[in-house]
Amino acid sequence: DTLRVSLAQLIPTCHISLSVCFFHSFIFLSSQMPTWSNWSNSLHYGGRLVEPRSVSEVQAAVKQASKVVVVGGGHSFIHPSGPVAPLIADSARKDDGLVVVDLKPHMNRVLSVDAEARTCTIEGGCMIGPLALELEKYGLALGNLPSLHVVTFIGVALTGTHGCNKGLGPITNLIRSMKVVGGDGVVREITDPRLFMHLGLLGVVVEVTIQCVPFYHIKQSCFEGVPFEAFREKSVEIIKSNSYTQFWVDFVGGPGDKGQVLGWVREPLEGVNPPTSELHPGVGGKLRTSGVVAAEAADWPIRGTGVGAWYDMLVFFRLGAALKRGDSVQAEYYVDISDLPAALTALSKIPKLEEVLQHGCEVRPVAPDVGALSPTNKRFGSELLMGLHFTMDVNPTRVVQAVKAIETALRPFNVRPHWGKLFNNSSEFLQKVYGPQAHPDCAFFWKTMLDWDPSGKFRNEYFDTAATSPATSKL
Repeated sequence: DTLRVSLAQLIPTCHISLSVCFFHSFIFLSSQMPTWSNWSNSLHYGGRLVEPRSVSEVQAAVKQASKVVVVGGGHSFIHPSGPVAPLIADSARKDDGLVVVDLKPHMNRVLSVDAEARTCTIEGGCMIGPLALELEKYGLALGNLPSLHVVTFIGVALTGTHGCNKGLGPITNLIRSMKVVGGDGVVREITDPRLFMHLGLLGVVVEVTIQCVPFYHIKQSCFEGVPFEAFREKSVEIIKSNSYTQFWVDFVGGPGDKGQVLGWVREPLEGVNPPTSELHPGVGGKLRTSGVVAAEAADWPIRGTGVGAWYDMLVFFRLGAALKRGDSVQAEYYVDISDLPAALTALSKIPKLEEVLQHGCEVRPVAPDVGALSPTNKRFGSELLMGLHFTMDVNPTRVVQAVKAIETALRPFNVRPHWGKLFNNSSEFLQKVYGPQAHPDCAFFWKTMLDWDPSGKFRNEYFDTAATSPATSKL
């Protein structure tokens, strides 16, 4: 009863069993307290919690552990390489030998900033919010941002999280080098971008150097009430004609319950102006100046139309927003931009749509990259990909139904899931996409993992099999 293996162990079982498993996992009936829980209280770890103050303390913790899992801001809903059954339900699980490493309390500093080279070096537990404010002192910024600040930079990078700029890949692309403590306790430096998005499989990231850009401002137009069908038909053209785009698709709202879209179109302050009369010629929409209230931070509305610093405009949850602990989980899948209109149509035809997709679908672009395990790797042949993001209330039955329904609808488009969100792709599919025989870069990654972590401290048996037995792997 766990989401740990991408729901792969859960979906094949009967519906009643699934409901019981999810209920126990999410509601947390066990009398044993977890060592650590994620943002949505849907993922729990037992074992021994370690909050190191130095690289040497990280090394000592790794050497003493039989298994290690590293946690960050807690906004991942799955750690695919972590223990197979880390959730503590009514039958308490003993995580003997598991060490949970949290760098946020003490190893969270910006170590240096080189204004001339436009780089900065941070510790592995550094959160994005403090980093943004420190960079501002030097006239610098990050070129890309996820949707919130209360996460670690390395956490969003390792899971392949992205922003909303059509010309930028995942956050990982900002990295120039990183230092990791491997399973053997040795500190190594990674400079090969194929290895940056390693999901924690290569070790504890204790330091990372980031390429920055000059400080910038963003101007944005927010449009509400855009008819779904008009947006769907012109979606590719809309996204390609603007620098930053982000949309919330409500498949059943609006006049006649035909669906509507809320969208943000953004440009650098020095660039061209975003549209102001309608989202796109012939598409419609009403310009919105007031903020958009989100349940996670009701006192800090998402910016409407206006101008502001990059760290205020490229996120939904701004600096200073105190996010309450969530009662929802998320899934996300990447589709080629050419397939976006058809994918939106397929999603709109899911049976009992209003029950399954209670919060609609968020749509954001991401450019290809070179990470061996990246779902947006350029080897898949896309010029531009779209992240289709879904938020689901923590409900035992509905989460299962939603994940199955979404994946069924998107299967014709060869989608690949976000590593930090819920998914249920088959072992065969994952082996075909990421196994050693999938591509030379994948083979290189798995060999590196086995060399640096020979005893498997940072991986579970599924990743062991993926790396060593291509024909029978069950990732």
